[in-house]
Amino acid sequence: EEEEEEKKEEIQIPEKPKKMDYADTIWLWEPPPGDRCVHTVPKNASPEWFVRATRKCILPNTRYGQLIPNPPRNDKSIGAVDHCQGQLLVFSFHVRKKELIKVYLHWNGQVIRFFPSDMLDLFPMIFNMTFMDNQEYFDEHQEELKEKIKKFEEVLVDEQFAEW
Repeated sequence: EEEEEEKKEEIQIPEKPKKMDYADTIWLWEPPPGDRCVHTVPKNASPEWFVRATRKCILPNTRYGQLIPNPPRNDKSIGAVDHCQGQLLVFSFHVRKKELIKVYLHWNGQVIRFFPSDMLDLFPMIFNMTFMDNQEYFDEHQEELKEKIKKFEEVLVDEQFAEW
């Protein structure tokens, strides 16, 4: 078996229109080791394993992994299956190797396989386009968005799917 070199992931936050004056919060965490269902990826994991792990827990409660009968309602783990009244949007990247990368979009308790071109159709259905200048911003930046989609498609490679 070849060892792959360790790679650091880069997180890019898109620029917001200047009129917005609130801060975004981004949570990054490593699953607690007590739960094999989401912490340790099996060597021969099926593609469904990744979807299940995302649905089970993306943000653990404060006592994650401990068996507590009747945990407080406000201390619940959040998984992608939780709709959170439409306030939870998760992009789950399943990277098995550089030529096998899948992205799933979880929103409102549902999941779909996500392709970059979906941004043009899905984002206006998910985001409130009447809020502030969302529709205007979306319309004015179509060409820029299409360029970003093209770049995203170049790095989001799934040779298995392309052959199918």
